[in-house]
Amino acid sequence: MDNFRPDFVGFNVYTGNHNQVFAAIRRLKKSHPHIKTIVGGPHATYFPGNAAQHADFVVMSEGFSALRRILRGTVAKGIVPPGPSESFPHPDRGTFYRQYPEHAKSKIKSVITMTGCPYTCTYCYNSSTPSDIKDNLTPDIATQLATFLSKNGRLFPNNIRTFDAVTRETREINENWPVDVIYFQDDVFGFDTKKDGFLDKMAARWPSEVGIPYHAQLRWEMTKQEKRLDLIQASGGFGLTLAIESSIP
Repeated sequence: MDNFRPDFVGFNVYTGNHNQVFAAIRRLKKSHPHIKTIVGGPHATYFPGNAAQHADFVVMSEGFSALRRILRGTVAKGIVPPGPSESFPHPDRGTFYRQYPEHAKSKIKSVITMTGCPYTCTYCYNSSTPSDIKDNLTPDIATQLATFLSKNGRLFPNNIRTFDAVTRETREINENWPVDVIYFQDDVFGFDTKKDGFLDKMAARWPSEVGIPYHAQLRWEMTKQEKRLDLIQASGGFGLTLAIESSIP
């Protein structure tokens, strides 16, 4: 950190690891008081007032627009409510790989096709509502949050990239860095099986336009639909990761 000297350090915070994150922020501020800190994620969204006691900026909900405004210096320190939802930006892999060449050398490259989740599991933060926010909000922040929810339906919107955006990124990877496998890091990849939907386009266009084998992650109930598995196989998917969930501790 002494040699790196960043202007900002950001953390994605879940309730449960928040105390460790806040302790890390205190240590960071003690040794590097000039560094501005940003927290986002579920805990920052549910408990923005608590998070604001530890970090300079607290990002509620989706962070694409908020992070850009923070870096440009156009928002004041404190709680940053969600602004208009925007599409997933094209990743700047060139800058990242120049700074961290060990990641550039890896022949497994990770790609995300969406944020949020298409499901509405009551136990998951992706389905949370304003009633789940445990801190009192100022009238201005409450109004901005209500506007966001009226357009997006929930605190963490399901933000899906277009197939063309995904193929643009993967072709760029293939042309510039070594790659044998694409690992789609979505929690639930390939839920869209409708005609001319994402998986239809994957099966029809991925082999010829990209041609890189891929691994993905699904929920178990998604495997019941044989069409989904057939489309994944036809498009070049060779492996799936599936989590085992239980409500019994």
